[in-house]
Amino acid sequence: MPIHDTFQRAVDLRSNGLSTITGTALSWLVACGTLVAQPPASSSRELVESWEQTVTKAIARAERSVVALTRVQREPPGVRRGAPTELQVQPSPGDENFIPLDFGTGVILSADGLLLTNYHVLRGTKNSEYWATTVDRQTYRAEIVAADARTDLAVLRVQAEGLQPITLGDADTLKKGSFVIALGNPHAIARDGQASASHGIVANLQRKLPPAGKADEDFGSEVSLHRWGTLIQTDAKLNWGTSGGALVNLDGKMVGLTTSVAAIAGYDQAAGYAIPVDAFFRRALRDLREGREVEYGYLGISARELAVDERARGETGVRVTRIILGSPAEATGL
Repeated sequence: MPIHDTFQRAVDLRSNGLSTITGTALSWLVACGTLVAQPPASSSRELVESWEQTVTKAIARAERSVVALTRVQREPPGVRRGAPTELQVQPSPGDENFIPLDFGTGVILSADGLLLTNYHVLRGTKNSEYWATTVDRQTYRAEIVAADARTDLAVLRVQAEGLQPITLGDADTLKKGSFVIALGNPHAIARDGQASASHGIVANLQRKLPPAGKADEDFGSEVSLHRWGTLIQTDAKLNWGTSGGALVNLDGKMVGLTTSVAAIAGYDQAAGYAIPVDAFFRRALRDLREGREVEYGYLGISARELAVDERARGETGVRVTRIILGSPAEATGL
């Protein structure tokens, strides 16, 4: 059936009383080629309900492994210990009346309290306390185990037992159009530990971070590897506060760690990003879990991309502009 006829059939089904078929669901069913025939109304409803169950099961599988993070600055610089301040009299994390000023998301790595989030969620450690709230509304003080600005990853630990670890998937299986679900704490709405969900598709792969701006300040002085194209791009809604959340597939497995850097500048953008769960991610995560610095390869060159005319002549690669003395590059005769 031609795609426009398929879409019209879906619209007709909705008009005939299938109120459970939303516009979004129709789009997905058409895009995925589900409505390729003209089944009876009862079968069409079953198709939509099956799709709905798949999504809700994926969320249910992953949401217990997502936590809300809060950063509290207890003693601002220059404030004498014991002096009354507004920060000292406000409700504490875990109190239902507590409204965090700095917030983010994390995912559970182990049953005994290891958590993963973005490096930029920490936003510096001076005079800061970190708190994590789980799906059962329990709030724990979190301590930093290790953090790495270049991968934008950080591991925290809370004193808890019996947590539900996230199941890691494989981002290498993703393609443009793969269906994904984002779980996080947008605008601190999920500060009670009940992760908010959004969904969309993989819009692109191996994307770079947005242009330099305020986001650079939050990443610190280190240059992130994501400047050179490593990120998953998705149209799933990633508002401010969803950094450190889970991007999961329809099996409920995490294929990316969401980052809301596109929203850090003070506004939300249609493009959302996630750090892919791939071989390098797993190696970096292994080091951070053990409290070690993430190791990187070092060649010892400066290079630039080829000019337009060079590429037009069919040349490929990069142009080496400098060899650093004593580097592996020099030692191998480059």
